[in-house]
Amino acid sequence: MSLMLGRDAVLRLLVGSLLFASGCRSDPVVPALAPSVADPSASPLIAGDATSRPLLGQLSRHFWARGGMPRFTVADQPLSVSGALAAIQDGVLTATLLALPVGAEAPPAARPIARSRVLLAAGPGTAIRHLEVDTLIRLIRATGPVIVDGEALQIRVPETTDAAWEALAASHDGVSAALTFARQRPGATSVSDAETARDLLRRTAGSLTVLDLGTAQLHGSPYWPVTIEGLTRQPYLTIYLLLAGGQAGAGPSPLDAFAAFAVSESASVVALDLGYEAP
Repeated sequence: MSLMLGRDAVLRLLVGSLLFASGCRSDPVVPALAPSVADPSASPLIAGDATSRPLLGQLSRHFWARGGMPRFTVADQPLSVSGALAAIQDGVLTATLLALPVGAEAPPAARPIARSRVLLAAGPGTAIRHLEVDTLIRLIRATGPVIVDGEALQIRVPETTDAAWEALAASHDGVSAALTFARQRPGATSVSDAETARDLLRRTAGSLTVLDLGTAQLHGSPYWPVTIEGLTRQPYLTIYLLLAGGQAGAGPSPLDAFAAFAVSESASVVALDLGYEAP
């Protein structure tokens, strides 16, 4: 029995390695992406472009260490913000479209992922920091409530204030004015622990909430993995989270925390590396 288990583990590792290697080729369409991630039998999906290989490799090791078996796909050119927005249709994300080059049409077989159970993770240098205001509004309207890393939402305005965000929200129909913005100060964050995050969610449910989770992670906050768990278990939220590089102090690494959550919620997690888009 133990021999069979050993063989199974080795085979799973070999198959996973082959899947990852094949995913890093520039195949424009990956048939394995057709099943919805909302299907309990589906594996976690990790999508990105050729520049995402280091991040995908790290994530794959964490998944396999925890018994997860994610599916991989890599587009043949960077998935910019405009490319990601093109993948948002009628309030849902289409998994297959995220695997295609920017501007490609979604194949008829594509099936949607429920927007309320999607976790989008982006690597360092994500294009979100160069979003125009109108693009941000389109993203909010298309996806519903979003939690965004504060550092990623500079939108070419380094000193954006809470008042400016409230004015922005109030000027656009369908966007709540209840905003919390983590100002861009080195070492500062609006979320210092999980309880603060949960309280913030209770007070701003249904609105756009901007959290500076990346700063907490970069400065070694021991609450960062707990905060992820507290935030992502809210059923009405679509979450955009910046996964910055490096280790989170002496505790679990950010990638390990993310992989642990993704494996436990394998029916509802998508990791998407948007790549870098120059301003």
